[in-house]
Amino acid sequence: MKSKLGIDFDKVGHAREMARKIADQVQDFVDGYTTVAVERTLCRLLGIDGVDVHAVPLPNILVDELKEKNVLGEGILFFLGNVMVETGMTPQEIAEQVAAGKVDVTRVPVCTPGQREKALQPYIEASIRRISDNRKRRENYIATIGEGAKPYLYVIVATGNIYEDVVQAQAAARQGADVIAVIRTTGQSLLDYVPYGATTEGFGGTFATQENFRIMRKALDMVLSGNCVDMESGPVFMNHRKFRISRCEEEDRS
Repeated sequence: MKSKLGIDFDKVGHAREMARKIADQVQDFVDGYTTVAVERTLCRLLGIDGVDVHAVPLPNILVDELKEKNVLGEGILFFLGNVMVETGMTPQEIAEQVAAGKVDVTRVPVCTPGQREKALQPYIEASIRRISDNRKRRENYIATIGEGAKPYLYVIVATGNIYEDVVQAQAAARQGADVIAVIRTTGQSLLDYVPYGATTEGFGGTFATQENFRIMRKALDMVLSGNCVDMESGPVFMNHRKFRISRCEEEDRS
């Protein structure tokens, strides 16, 4: 193929190959390390949720303890697996005990890799199965309900109060909106963690919490199924529209 701009594609190919080699070396280096965010994500993969008496998320408490003791590099699964084998507790129970100051995960006898994997595997598989099932359900919605005509009608809700957001979102859905964007509160990405559960105060948007998204998803599902009753007109049916919730600036999950 000849370039209209006189670009030497051999040089382009060489540059891309050099870039690939550099990226591979960086990835090899990164693979030997972890981060606070990665370890918190692994805690949630095991189903750990909730907060302590100070409203600090339990995954944060677990990971922060490892960080303070300079053993974060071992990975949270190493320590949780050891405790599970030794005590028979679930990951959630361990997190709650750590938050209460009753368990030190770094002082439990080390078991074999096989024992840890056997203890952890059911929780990991359950989470992956839940993620897979959610994806299949979305794909089924697209296949059976459809995505609606394009261009999509895109509506933003951003009151700061999830319950007020629901009122606006349901109204938009009744009028034919295809996408409801729940705008997150200003500066959320700069916070170490967000409030737990439903929230009624925000700044330029609503906190993106798991509970807030459950509330919004349920509200829009009610409109879609015709179960959302308007006091004046009765049940509302949406002519097979499919509604999706999107989050401005980021993809998931709190």
